[in-house]
Amino acid sequence: MIHDSRPEAAAQLEWLGRLVPADGGIPVEGGIEGEAMHLLDLSPEPDRPLRALLDPAAVGRDLDRLERLQEDDGGWVVDFDSSSAAGALEWRGYQTVWAVRTLLVHGR
Repeated sequence: MIHDSRPEAAAQLEWLGRLVPADGGIPVEGGIEGEAMHLLDLSPEPDRPLRALLDPAAVGRDLDRLERLQEDDGGWVVDFDSSSAAGALEWRGYQTVWAVRTLLVHGR
């Protein structure tokens, strides 16, 4: 990872970390209503350098949010517009794998 191999990366990461809102909710400009980046989108793994800059309670709330978004059939949908029904289904698969992995690495 870049942070591990480039000395200047730590300072850049700290600068970028200050730009992340405490709750991590960053609306996507030009996106559909409700489309946003969240803390877990920015830092899905607990042991990476960015995580040290984030409020653990906020990360916990975002994990709770992710759990609540699980559909009755066990999958997750994306919060962005897909170009077709087939595209939405394909993205749903990616989102589900990402969500399950993210929850597992956090012991959920």
